[in-house]
Amino acid sequence: MARAWAGRSQSQGPEEAAEDLRAFGLDAPVLVDPAAHQVLSCCRTTVDVFLTLATQWRRAGQAGIAIGLEYGVIRDTLWLMGLALGRSERAFLFRGLQIMELATLEVWNGNR
Repeated sequence: MARAWAGRSQSQGPEEAAEDLRAFGLDAPVLVDPAAHQVLSCCRTTVDVFLTLATQWRRAGQAGIAIGLEYGVIRDTLWLMGLALGRSERAFLFRGLQIMELATLEVWNGNR
């Protein structure tokens, strides 16, 4: 999802989707068309928050190269979105945001 959002035209396929699921600690089920960018219900909040943070990228240098999300705004963003998450839910969300952040940076910075 993050790679598609960052500009990649399509997913790499079921293997990449399964790898992304394993990063969330989930077993990879039989997936529906990964190119359709369907989001598992357990990851919906993470994707929604990531997309809401779309303008909150930290940039460096004169070229303004993206170096990561501005973590300081996440708590306020959750509050503004009306999300009251428990400790384990916040940890899951933050890990998911980092996974999506890294995938986006790979596309933007050509590290893949």
